[in-house]
Amino acid sequence: MGLCASVLLFNGNRVRCSTSLPPQFVSGGTPMTSLGLLSLALSAPVNAQGGLGFAANGAIAADIGGVVATVSNGLPFTSAGRLACDQVGAIASYSGGLPFTAAGALAIAAPE
Repeated sequence: MGLCASVLLFNGNRVRCSTSLPPQFVSGGTPMTSLGLLSLALSAPVNAQGGLGFAANGAIAADIGGVVATVSNGLPFTSAGRLACDQVGAIASYSGGLPFTAAGALAIAAPE
């Protein structure tokens, strides 16, 4: 499992996501909502696959605004093991087609 930029939708250069809709399918190893948005959960991970922590509903456990503590497989994580996301910081770089802020967090649009 991992994040596959080729299956993600973007708002400008930021990844479109949802924190309220559970994943309905997995594409390219990425949990997606029925609308095709990246499925994130603002809760602790209960299991892990491929270096990503997943919430009980199967969404990626994420923290919007959380501080990057580690990087694993090119993805930023908080000390709690959640994917570090930022919806306001300027995009500073791209890796594997994914946008990242200067603090190293995944650049996401406001959750839909």
